[in-house]
Amino acid sequence: MADNTSQRNDLRLTGSIQYKFNNHISADVKYQYESQSSISRNIYDQQSYTARNLINLYTQTGNGLVTYGIPKGGIIDISNDYLISQSGRGQLNYANNWNAKHDIIVIAGGEIRQSLSTSNNSRAYGYSDDILTHGEVNYVDDLQTYDNLAGSSKIIDPADFSEGVFTFYFLLYKCRLYIPKALLCFGKCKKRRL
Repeated sequence: MADNTSQRNDLRLTGSIQYKFNNHISADVKYQYESQSSISRNIYDQQSYTARNLINLYTQTGNGLVTYGIPKGGIIDISNDYLISQSGRGQLNYANNWNAKHDIIVIAGGEIRQSLSTSNNSRAYGYSDDILTHGEVNYVDDLQTYDNLAGSSKIIDPADFSEGVFTFYFLLYKCRLYIPKALLCFGKCKKRRL
């Protein structure tokens, strides 16, 4: 039997401020913070196919002795993932209308984002959920597989830790539009990512 549980938490906070300097010029500032965490735990008890297959694969018999490369018991996989992200955006807006015939709209602004994600994963063999113990495994040496079915190989150490992945970007943009009464739109926009 397998016992799989997972828990995910997500927090997102946003805020914005808009200020009007006059009838034509305004400014917007927006901010977002996000935090995510995910924890999962998968247990394969000794009777599960996953545990039995690995235990049997690395079992050696000879001279009346049975040697287990992977200890008898269950297998537990644990995964923890975390993300923290922040973003901010500022924009200046200009809009003007002359004689109800001509509109000019100009915007300029910038956006900045950063995020940091970390994760770690681990696996323990010979796990007992009743007394919360696990066995020792030789991850260094090549081990013979049962009846040499797969030759000899190392048991892959499933411990994996990611120190963190940091991403960052900065974006500047501006856009100018002229809209005459005929509703034809002429404009030019630029965006530059730094």
